[in-house]
Amino acid sequence: MDIRHASMPFGILCCLNSNFENSLPPGVSRIGFNINTIRLPSQAEGNLINLDAIPKLDNASYLTIFGQTILFIFKTATSQNFNYYNTVRLNGLKAAAGVDASTTVTNPYNLSKAQCVRSVLGSSLFVKKKLINMIVSMQNGEEKINAVCRYVATILEYNEMSAIMVTYETLVRTKSVVLTDPRLLPEMMNLCEALELICQSDMPQYFKYMAPPEQAAKLERNRFPTLAATGELLKRDFNKHASFKNFVGERKFSKLAEELAQLHRRSVARNTPATLDVLTKQPCHPVGPTIIGDDEDWDDVC
Repeated sequence: MDIRHASMPFGILCCLNSNFENSLPPGVSRIGFNINTIRLPSQAEGNLINLDAIPKLDNASYLTIFGQTILFIFKTATSQNFNYYNTVRLNGLKAAAGVDASTTVTNPYNLSKAQCVRSVLGSSLFVKKKLINMIVSMQNGEEKINAVCRYVATILEYNEMSAIMVTYETLVRTKSVVLTDPRLLPEMMNLCEALELICQSDMPQYFKYMAPPEQAAKLERNRFPTLAATGELLKRDFNKHASFKNFVGERKFSKLAEELAQLHRRSVARNTPATLDVLTKQPCHPVGPTIIGDDEDWDDVC
């Protein structure tokens, strides 16, 4: 992995937001980078930069690449999903940025570059927190950059929170009888603690990035593994997306998870959901009707 690939996003991000340029250096120094600002075209000659070799992009195309850059910082690019980002996601960004559908935007990222960006910049909580704040603050408005930020912000909602979100969607919201099983009491206590923290957050959809590390760790899958596995088995029942099936297909589910999933199915068939006040008494609903709308991202496991 060529770590130099991770330097490209800095220029893309800083050119669009001067505040980001000013606040970024303290954080990137922690991951081995120093930022030197070069103004173009005035400083090109002194830094041996050939301006003719730099691609010329209109503003809409630049905004598209800006959005793609942020996604690759937060998302794990693989050989299975990279084409999705270069088609569906890229087209969504083009639409938000105002690029004509017939116009080709040259993506500066190949798979290895995208993986490098994720590995280096995506490993920094400081960088990701700064980006979330920037995106959220720039959502409101009628400019194209506001539209791009809204699009990206929606995609990043509940990112890296898949274990707790699938558990919430399939078991908590349905008031599943599984939650009353005494064998799961330790996991239930951990789940309740994590959900309470999310509910108390000002931005629950970005809790993984905005919360202190010790709180974000409460969402880790290993704190409620059987509940998460049961939720994934149930999600598989009605989610036919190929990437989701590939995701759950890689897991070896325990006999207990299989048993609990079947218990839930029988209960639903009888239409007898459990009542569990400890999880449902609060008015807070950390998620909307569909928890994980980004099915291609099931490799972003908590």
